[in-house]
Amino acid sequence: MLKTSWCPILLWLGLAVRAWTAPVHPMVPMFHRWDYEKSGERIARVAESGARRVSFTVLLLSELEPGFKVRHYGATWPRTRTDGTVEYVFQPMTVEMRREIGASLRTAFGEAVKRGLEINVLPMIDATGAITEWRNFFDFDPTVKLDGFSYETALLEVVVEALEAAVPAGHPVEMTLEGEMGCSLFTHPDAWRGILERLRARGKLTKLRLGLSANYENVAGKVVPDAAQQSGMRRLIAAGDFVGISCYAKVSAPPVAADFTACVDQFCKEFAEAGCPIPLEKPLRFTELGHGGGGFDQDWKITVPAPMVERMGNAAFFGTDKAELNPWTTPDRMAFRRRFYQAALEFLATQPSRWQVENAYLWSFGSWDLHGISAPAFADPEIAAAIRAHNVASRMAEKR
Repeated sequence: MLKTSWCPILLWLGLAVRAWTAPVHPMVPMFHRWDYEKSGERIARVAESGARRVSFTVLLLSELEPGFKVRHYGATWPRTRTDGTVEYVFQPMTVEMRREIGASLRTAFGEAVKRGLEINVLPMIDATGAITEWRNFFDFDPTVKLDGFSYETALLEVVVEALEAAVPAGHPVEMTLEGEMGCSLFTHPDAWRGILERLRARGKLTKLRLGLSANYENVAGKVVPDAAQQSGMRRLIAAGDFVGISCYAKVSAPPVAADFTACVDQFCKEFAEAGCPIPLEKPLRFTELGHGGGGFDQDWKITVPAPMVERMGNAAFFGTDKAELNPWTTPDRMAFRRRFYQAALEFLATQPSRWQVENAYLWSFGSWDLHGISAPAFADPEIAAAIRAHNVASRMAEKR
């Protein structure tokens, strides 16, 4: 096995931590019905990793209209053919589908509680069908009903209802309203703030923290907010308990902690340039963190596995869920991966940015899944051990 020394990390984890060392938590994907069925075994792996918290990414799908307008909400769901066989196809949301999703979430959240895990939830939507685009550019008001359901009623209320049914009132829970939906956030900030206030007013979860999240770059999803939208975004940021970053930082070769400082600074600079700066006292989150093993080739075409290690730095967001394309099989790419997480851990332990990052949630899916939570073929025990040591140091620092 390739050896990368983590001894320097362990030394500064124990001796050079600031007042807050942000812990790092694995994620359990709740993308499709088959993920719901596997959630119990995946939550068990999270607990075995030594983590104290688990993040759930809860996904719905939408077909898009021209202009990337959301048509409706739904999921890949079983449908019986005329010959009696079952196929999985996208279907718009129904009352029964909503009930079944809620029941699956209750089971998963309840299992997390049994395992002694605190809970984070990251809800989001993806595109399906003829028109495809990244969710950051989806144009929708989260409160407007489309075919009977809004984003609020089809997803956020389902999540919170399941939490209230499965989680003790005083159990720590964090939840972002969305992930990487800058166009919608900056176009409809007052609608998002109304949702946040309604969820908070329910009052059944006494340790519920709510926030918003954006991508590490292009935070506004190409929207140039007008004065009213800027004012609305400032109110939304103020109302939330935190601001999250999908942190696929552009890094050096090899990666260094300063790359993550630059990522946070650029993220916050984009908010400021959009007319809605994030106050220094507002805590941040890494709502997604990881490197998928992609990179650019000699012609700057992105591919996975990365053909050139020196060009992996700008492609952390690119990876695969196909084991036959596993990028983590060569010594040079494995070493890069370990340096990437070493740099991230150093950043989270020393907190060099002007903004404090309080928690970091891994993207535990496919080739980003260093713990093997949902994809064991992509695991790296060395990085997992370093994260475990980092989290122990975090708890020690918290007690000081």
